[in-house]
Amino acid sequence: MHFAGYDGDNLVAYCRLTVEGDIGKISRVFVAKNYLKQGFGKQLINNLIERCLELDIKKLELNSRESSLKFYERLGFYRSGELIVSQESMLTLIPMVREVSRYVVVEKGINTEKTMV
Repeated sequence: MHFAGYDGDNLVAYCRLTVEGDIGKISRVFVAKNYLKQGFGKQLINNLIERCLELDIKKLELNSRESSLKFYERLGFYRSGELIVSQESMLTLIPMVREVSRYVVVEKGINTEKTMV
């Protein structure tokens, strides 16, 4: 499945979800440089999570760049393994996981509020 965010006719955010059983794997996450820190990525992932709830997906997995780690942690993801090197991009990535539920308690870092996603 593909998720996209637009500003008018311009594609500004994108990600892909593949499903294996009750596990969803997020990949190819992209937000255009001029649209970073404006909520497009958060909305994109939240829309994906809503779709996962409809499909009864129980868990989401992704590999994050170090620079995106805090973004995903704020959305309820947590580190789930050792660093890996992507064979495609040669980037060092951090495996992350998140249970799929309407409410997530974020306990990593200083944010401990209950967040509706």
